[in-house]
Amino acid sequence: MKRFTLFLFASVIAAGQSFAQQDPRFTHYLYNQQYFNPAAAGMDGSARFMMLGRAQWLGYNQDGSAPNTGLFSFNTPLLRASSGVGAVAYYERFAAVSALAIRGNYAYHLNVGSGKLSIGASVGMVSQGRDRSKYKFIDQNDPSIPASVNSMQPDLGAGIYYKTQKLFVGLSAMHLTAPTFTYNGQGSTTSKETLVRHYYGIVGYNYEVNPTLTLTPSILYKSANFNSKATSIEGNITANINNRFSIGAGYTQQEAVNVLVGLSLLKDNSLRLGYALDLVTSGRNAKQSTSQELMLAYQLPVTLKGPRPAIRTPRYRK
Repeated sequence: MKRFTLFLFASVIAAGQSFAQQDPRFTHYLYNQQYFNPAAAGMDGSARFMMLGRAQWLGYNQDGSAPNTGLFSFNTPLLRASSGVGAVAYYERFAAVSALAIRGNYAYHLNVGSGKLSIGASVGMVSQGRDRSKYKFIDQNDPSIPASVNSMQPDLGAGIYYKTQKLFVGLSAMHLTAPTFTYNGQGSTTSKETLVRHYYGIVGYNYEVNPTLTLTPSILYKSANFNSKATSIEGNITANINNRFSIGAGYTQQEAVNVLVGLSLLKDNSLRLGYALDLVTSGRNAKQSTSQELMLAYQLPVTLKGPRPAIRTPRYRK
């Protein structure tokens, strides 16, 4: 069989087949927990729309070789049903490879102790594609070169999430069906690729320094099939000032250090803009030095039923 090369494939190998090669990663994971855990749906107590755009290894090439990802999500609590619902859709392309996923989330909420326990599930579809025009090869008649094709499969996920006023912790498993995609070559050859199960764990704490400043340290664990070579940990600490400005810093194992800034644009803080910059620290021979991410979120208030929550003021703060 004659040899051919997929544009950027060598770069993916050189990057050590990191976790992000199957599931897209986002530096704004703290604001995007429904993406990797369906049990987070509705847990914020308000309806929220979110858009995220990520340009990875910015400037790697001028023809779209580096990964580019877009995500849209929506979730809202259903207070009378003690539950939450949501939807997530994302698209990613790098070189000749593309991925598209659409899924709906449902979570049932239980009052447990001083917080709320959520049990959630997601159902959707995921597709992967190959664009033959993006390949670079030695012999264009090589029968092993995949034709331009998209393959779609069902996708399931499940998770649990617990949240108090200060603490939050979650565990989830995505791609439970381990979808397998089949690609036909120009000849009679076929190839298969499996989207393996991905496992996530997150823990964080909101520490109130004073009435105007809250610090939120968090850790996100990610693993593809518990493979040590496809396991990563992200850490982040974010400072929220007057619930209007935020600034944070973090580290992604075997990938990058990052900084995040956020700003609420309306008086009621319902519209929020966020920006993240990653400085790549590993695999620099196969990547460009920066990745960038932009977030836009809009939050609708939800009218609560029953007793009003207590309003804390500096005057009566213990």
